[in-house]
Amino acid sequence: MGFTRFLSIAAASATLLLAGIAGCKKDDNKAATYIEDKDFGAEYARFEQLSNNAITFTDQAYHARSLALKGGDVLGSSCATVSVDTAIKTVGVDFGTVNCLCKDARYRRGRIISKYTNGYNDSGSVHTIVFDNYYINDNKIEGSVIVTNLGKNKQGLLNYSVETSVTFLTPKGITAKRTSMQKRIYTAGGYSGNVYDDRYEVTGWGSLYRADGSAYTTSIKQAIEIDPNCDWPMQGVVELIPPHGIARVLNYGGPGCDNKATLTINGEVTDITLE
Repeated sequence: MGFTRFLSIAAASATLLLAGIAGCKKDDNKAATYIEDKDFGAEYARFEQLSNNAITFTDQAYHARSLALKGGDVLGSSCATVSVDTAIKTVGVDFGTVNCLCKDARYRRGRIISKYTNGYNDSGSVHTIVFDNYYINDNKIEGSVIVTNLGKNKQGLLNYSVETSVTFLTPKGITAKRTSMQKRIYTAGGYSGNVYDDRYEVTGWGSLYRADGSAYTTSIKQAIEIDPNCDWPMQGVVELIPPHGIARVLNYGGPGCDNKATLTINGEVTDITLE
C-alpha cells in the first residue's frame, strides 16, 4: 500500500471517528435537554380527589338519603339516585348509564357502592367502597377505597384510616394506578349528617404507577387540607420520588379554593392546572 493511499484512508477513518463522536455529543445534548413529562403531578391530584369524592358521596347518601355535590345545593346532581339498605349494610350512588353533568363540572355515569360493618358511624366500622362501571369524564375508575373508623385521637378529633387501590383508564387505553395508606383527621364537622360542614387533613404515603411503566413512591410532607365544598384540595405538599431519581414536589398552594398547583423538579418550578 502506498504512503499516499495510507494517508487518505487514515484521514477518512478520522473523519468517520469525529462524526461518530459528534453524533454521541449530539445525543448527549438531546438527553440533557429532554423535557420530562410532568402529567404525573395532575394524575396524583386526580386520584386524591376521586377517592375523597367517593367517601363524601357515600357518606352523604347514607345520612341525607340524597346527593348534593356542593354544600347547600340539594339539587347538586338531579340524575343521581341513592339507595341505603341497612339490613345488608349497603349504600349505593347511581349516576345512570349515560353521562350526568354534575355541579363540579365533571360528567359521571355508573355506580359507587359502599358496604359497611357495625353501625355506619361506629368506631371500628369498616366501609369498603367499590366502583361498578363508573366513569368520570369518560375515564373508567376501578378498584377500592377502604375506610376504617378509628374513633377519636388524643386531641379528641375523629380520625379514619383510608386504604386505596384505584385504577384510572382513559378512553385511549392509557392506564394509571395509585395505591396508598392514609389517615384522615377531621378538624371540623365529622359528627353531623351534613358532610359539607366537614374539614379534614390527609396524611400518609403510597405509590403511583403510570402507563409508561414509571413508578413513584409518594409521601405527604404537609397535610393535604380538604373542604368538600371545593372541587380540588385546598393546600398541602406531596413528595413523589421515581426509582433512582430526585424528588418531585407537588404543592397545592393555598389557602383557598382554586385549581392551581406547582410541581418542582430539581429547582425548576412548573405551574400545573388540576382537572
